[in-house]
Amino acid sequence: MISPNSTAPVTGLWHFISNVLIDLHGEAADVESYHIALVIRHENGVETQSRIGGRYLDRMECREGRWGIVHRDVVFDWSRVDESGMPYWELVGLDESKLLRGKFGPDDPLYSHLWVDRG
Repeated sequence: MISPNSTAPVTGLWHFISNVLIDLHGEAADVESYHIALVIRHENGVETQSRIGGRYLDRMECREGRWGIVHRDVVFDWSRVDESGMPYWELVGLDESKLLRGKFGPDDPLYSHLWVDRG
């Protein structure tokens, strides 16, 4: 994945939406939602972490029984870009060998949690 105006590959991306305010007007609604994103990039051997926070201001309508966004404004309230440092657990002195760590694919702890066959 490449970000607009950047050639650095994105190697991690988390996007969270929270604190949704809905002002309902029959078959239409005005909606404000907060967003926070963390974007990890690698370029020339350097990892950077970008954190972005803001709001979506949406106009939604119900058409043929389905709700959808008919207009969106994106408000950028703050952002920060840093070179990656040490992991949090190292900073606070946690024993990494005892941490339950996420992984891509069937070795992720979710599969055991849900008792899903890993085959």
